Amino acid sequence: MTRAWRKVLISLVLATLLASACSSDPTEVVSAEDPDSQSVGESAQAISSSDSDEDDAMDEGDSDAMFDSVGGDSAPILLGEAMDTATLRAEHAQAAAIWFQNGLKNYDYSIRATSAENGIQVAHVEVRAGAVTRSISASEELDEAPSIDELFEMIPEELDREGESIQSVTYDQGLSYPRRIAGLENGDPLILEIYRIHVIDNVDEPCSADGLTYPSPTATNPISTTQGRLLEAVQACDYLELIALADEGENELTTSFGGGDPIEFLREAESNGEDFLGIMAELLSTDPAITDDGMAVWPEAFADPDLEYLDWRVGINAEGEWLFFVRGD
Repeated sequence: MTRAWRKVLISLVLATLLASACSSDPTEVVSAEDPDSQSVGESAQAISSSDSDEDDAMDEGDSDAMFDSVGGDSAPILLGEAMDTATLRAEHAQAAAIWFQNGLKNYDYSIRATSAENGIQVAHVEVRAGAVTRSISASEELDEAPSIDELFEMIPEELDREGESIQSVTYDQGLSYPRRIAGLENGDPLILEIYRIHVIDNVDEPCSADGLTYPSPTATNPISTTQGRLLEAVQACDYLELIALADEGENELTTSFGGGDPIEFLREAESNGEDFLGIMAELLSTDPAITDDGMAVWPEAFADPDLEYLDWRVGINAEGEWLFFVRGD
């Protein structure tokens, strides 16, 4: 683990992030109690494969691959109430005991960092057999990222550091990983959040698109670029890339009218024998119809009001944002 990662993920020194990955609008700084904060006593409940309901952002400073900013208006940074060091150590020890006892070694997680100077950044990390095997930000491969085991090991090291540092840590109620770390560096509030985690029960996840080899589109406009990325990700059964695509842009992806995490919906459906990824690959291998507002939809039949097409369809807007993969009314 490099010192640069320690600074970003534990010292929370987000000022070292690349300027090119920074938000153009400064984030308003507000000190307020975090409504989601909880003690680790609450965290020590029955372990479940819980997913946190949140989204987007993060990166590093002396390496080539950095986190991309996630768009959106400026928002207050809510640091939450500062905890004393003894409490931080006690709750860390209790949460770490639960996490390590549970022995989770195969999982994907998404991490977001927020600072006044750098706005919001996001990265998605794949862990297999306890080691990070891949990490990406907006489809760009990152040089390295920590596993949750490493985050647990690094928190007490940071608590030993002199000067302003970690102010509070919120642990997940189910799995007890550090869901939110809030701190100060040179007086500036900095927040790190794990907002999505997927525990892998079977590393050989079923995938209905496995073996498909539809060619990617050759056009270079935003719609075709996203179409190609989606098609490649689906055919590679690459959920990490699908997560990155789902988190990009300002519009929320819809894959089910019932709500919930859209990629979790696809992942669970595939594990239950549905062929959603295969269907998506087949649709994206065809030419789309373009609506009056510039959105591309697959199949073309969906854009024809006379056909009343209600089966599976994919939508990408003119800016290249993946909007939906749904069927029904």
